[in-house]
Amino acid sequence: MLTVIASNDLARLGRIASLDIEALASAAASAVQAAGLNGEAAIRAEGRAFGQAGRFGGDAELSAEKTALAIFPPHSSWDMRISAFGEYLRTRGAGELGLYPVFSWAPEGNRRSVGKSLRPVSKADPVRLSDLSLYEEQRAVVVSNTLRFINRKSANNLLLYGDRGTGKSATVKAVCREYSGERLRLIEVRKDYLGELPALLEYLGRRNQYFVIFIDDLSFGEVDESFTGLKALLEGGVETRPANTVIYATSNRRHLVKEAQADRPSQAGGEVRAFDSMQEQLSLADRFGVTVIFTTPDQEEYLKIAEHIAYRRGFLKGAEEDPSPKGEEKRRLFRENALRWERWFNGRSPRTAVQFVDWITGGEGFPWD
Repeated sequence: MLTVIASNDLARLGRIASLDIEALASAAASAVQAAGLNGEAAIRAEGRAFGQAGRFGGDAELSAEKTALAIFPPHSSWDMRISAFGEYLRTRGAGELGLYPVFSWAPEGNRRSVGKSLRPVSKADPVRLSDLSLYEEQRAVVVSNTLRFINRKSANNLLLYGDRGTGKSATVKAVCREYSGERLRLIEVRKDYLGELPALLEYLGRRNQYFVIFIDDLSFGEVDESFTGLKALLEGGVETRPANTVIYATSNRRHLVKEAQADRPSQAGGEVRAFDSMQEQLSLADRFGVTVIFTTPDQEEYLKIAEHIAYRRGFLKGAEEDPSPKGEEKRRLFRENALRWERWFNGRSPRTAVQFVDWITGGEGFPWD
């Protein structure tokens, strides 16, 4: 019965989709004029009709338009395509979760509003794995774990720890973008909302996609409720994580909690309490199955990263294979300025390399000129 109803609906929608949008817009404008409104109103009505016809613009919307054309080819009877449409819904999901690969989560304080609190990111960071340079071993671990996850094999929660600007967050975003076509979705959760994570996980557990819960720059000033709640979710609580969710976190702190000297065991009084406090602080990081370490690149690594970004942006196009004095001079000046940039600003890191290439591709001159 449901299949028959769905087929009838698709047949009607197919007939609507085959209508001439320009003719409809003109008809709408004529109707506005016939109603006694002025010509300017008619033009506005026609413009709105055209605007609806060309609404696709973002990556997710363009992808949806291509998918729709593949499932429902022009001049086809949509009711005859119900099997292909059903397979798409089964493999990709419906609604916004089927359309967008990246979401942010801002809970509204009500378990029944969890779905509404998931907000699609229409202009997500476009970083791809091919944009990243060096740190191949670290990325390989993240890719391998993610592939295990989406192939329904045993996978770990990951902690990406290391120096600032070394590409921890970019790695997570690039990997999730790479496999978004395999029903993988990235959901960014701020530390402030960790206490509401059980409600989110319960909601996601009933969906047909795979979800990476992404907690960026995770750290705690002290052991608090969100700390203990996250620790229980990772391992040790009575309620387990849904099989279609995994947690990836990044941090500049190896043990995630700011450590005071008083927390360290000593030979003075209070040794037991100090030892217990330190063990509690270490316990959260230990619950991530795998820790991936990103360290500051040395000078030559930093320059290779900058050159890789510049090549991809077209700034050094041809210079890498140009043995002439002109090509050599261009490479020399690039490296010299890249080193000067990191001394002037944020030190050696992939982030600094990106900022340097952003500057030089934007025009001539440097801040120190």
